[in-house]
Amino acid sequence: MRKILLILAGLLMLSFYADTRSEYSIAIKAKSVCLNDIDSDGGNEIIVGHGSGSSDNTAITIMDNLNNSGIFEIENTYDYIGRGINVFAIRVNDDEHSDLINIYENDDTKNIRVHYNDGNGNFSEYSDYSLNTSSTIFNIDHGDINGDGHEDIVYFSHVDFFWAICYNDGNGGFESPIVYSDLYPAFDITCGDMDGNGRDDIIIGGAAVAIYYSYDTGFVKHQYEHTEHSLEIIDFDLDGDNDLVSATWLGGFEMEIAENINNEPGNFNIHYYQPSGLYTNTFITSDFNNDSLPDLLFTPSKGPLKLIYNKDSFNITEAQTVNIPTYWEDARKSASADMDGNGYNDIVTVRYFHTFLPSNLNIKFNDGEGSFVNDPITSTNQTLSQYKNEFKCYPNPFKDDLTIEFKLKHHADVEISVYSIQGKLIKTIIRSKKKGGKHTLKWRGLDKAAKPCKPGAYIVYLKVNGIIHQSVKLIKY
Repeated sequence: MRKILLILAGLLMLSFYADTRSEYSIAIKAKSVCLNDIDSDGGNEIIVGHGSGSSDNTAITIMDNLNNSGIFEIENTYDYIGRGINVFAIRVNDDEHSDLINIYENDDTKNIRVHYNDGNGNFSEYSDYSLNTSSTIFNIDHGDINGDGHEDIVYFSHVDFFWAICYNDGNGGFESPIVYSDLYPAFDITCGDMDGNGRDDIIIGGAAVAIYYSYDTGFVKHQYEHTEHSLEIIDFDLDGDNDLVSATWLGGFEMEIAENINNEPGNFNIHYYQPSGLYTNTFITSDFNNDSLPDLLFTPSKGPLKLIYNKDSFNITEAQTVNIPTYWEDARKSASADMDGNGYNDIVTVRYFHTFLPSNLNIKFNDGEGSFVNDPITSTNQTLSQYKNEFKCYPNPFKDDLTIEFKLKHHADVEISVYSIQGKLIKTIIRSKKKGGKHTLKWRGLDKAAKPCKPGAYIVYLKVNGIIHQSVKLIKY
């Protein structure tokens, strides 16, 4: 029996390894992520939107990039009933700082909540703009729809089959929505200038793809009958006009790129692809190898990420694997930017689940040589050790008593908790402020009801200032 438990302990060490620089634990229900230098210090921060569901839950988490090192800690959280479906950072007013946009729910009324940036990455001031509906907002995006230099908000509901625009009033706020009721069943919405007239057009994908070309006189709709779940507007071939990249999953994966021909409305050359090994329609575009061409990163709800490189002239590679841990998340979303200052775009992925996960935010750092690793590339060992806290548990395997030692670099909020490998909280051993230095405590193998835990596998986590800094896999016999 002891040999079996020792083997299991070894396997768990491999299966549940969490690294301080690549795995983080933040508030539950992480639904979306964006990356932006919101404090104007040269390093990108991580902004996460949560499907909070309660005013007591976190709606937005902001993680600060410490000294632009690619190492992060929670800077601020904002608690209210938020949707978190697509949080983004844009300039709403005329200053040089990015503000935050989220969906706020109040008495079943949906609102745009604008968190205004004070210039230092703080967002305590906000305003709400009613969408005049209680319908579920399925997705939201932004673009300069009327060409006035200000970002507008677009969104849709596939419950009541409408899409709408809230125009930026030019003074840091938004006008009442203008609603259009000609929507097919829809899955995604995006904005970009598809005809070169300086106004962003609106593309909605679903049972059909509808492009609403924006003009002074209103919108002109072009539609083609092809089901698409996810959309991105980008100049895929770098010829000076925007193309439409889309993907769908209907019993099998299919991707297409609508090549824009001379910015003529509705004039596209369609390129179809069916790369092997893909099982999701959720993707982003980013240049991962610094050849200026946008590549494609697909984010399935389970298993590894899949990366497809753009080889020019609408030729692409087969999907390559980027491994990240899988827990028991329901969904994931990714974003990409240079997080550690080495000049290559990295990958940040959040995991959605309705309750605690051992980690719900992952970072994979691009080494510039075709690999994605767990540690920032430009950070020295000295920089990394500045944020590393020592943590060990012994004996392991243990029978009754476990000794836990941890050493803090600085005064901090500390939480040490034990979970089953299924994610159930067994016991919070400590949750308090601790001074810098070495600390020792005992756990007698009892759960939160003071009953002895059954023999088996467990994971104990050290959280410092709300972030999982280290985990140890335990075997109790």
